[in-house]
Amino acid sequence: MNSTRKYYEKNSKTYFDATYSIPVNLYSPFLKYIPEGGLIIDIGCGSGRDSKYFYEHGYIVEALDESTALCKIVKENIRIKVINKSIQDWKPEKLYDGIWACASFLHLNIEDLSSAFGKLKKCITEEGVIFVSVKSEIETGYQDDGRYYINFTEDLLEDILHQNQELHLEELWYTKDNMDRNDFKWMNFILKKL
Repeated sequence: MNSTRKYYEKNSKTYFDATYSIPVNLYSPFLKYIPEGGLIIDIGCGSGRDSKYFYEHGYIVEALDESTALCKIVKENIRIKVINKSIQDWKPEKLYDGIWACASFLHLNIEDLSSAFGKLKKCITEEGVIFVSVKSEIETGYQDDGRYYINFTEDLLEDILHQNQELHLEELWYTKDNMDRNDFKWMNFILKKL
């Protein structure tokens, strides 16, 4: 088990309590692309906060997370399909109208990022979108708590798109942190198939 996963296994309740009620202002830019009642997968669902929002707004939702402890919490709070796998081990079996990856891809290294996007482009519908929110202006590497983070830049995104030419950048914007952490910004983007 990698140290990032160990962190979430050990701190699942604390993480849930800290993140479940954080207001998120990122839903509208994503949902404008999703048909009413569309199928969404929440990759790296964490506390299940976003999955719950989508479910309560009439979307069909599946959630994916590597942490067994977090998957258990999500199953206790929302009646949706929860898949306990890493993005690397997940084998998609259907096409999604929307893929939501909020604060999850920031734990992947460069090699895993490229293969993750390669996988995602194959499991969205023709009009489907991929939403990603990652940290920028941080140090790449392991934090004191054992979690790995990658500093996401526009150059890195350009490299990923170069390797996955079936995808194009639809929108890109930056936001401040909703937990009042001022040492980084969130880089948010939406990708579509060409």
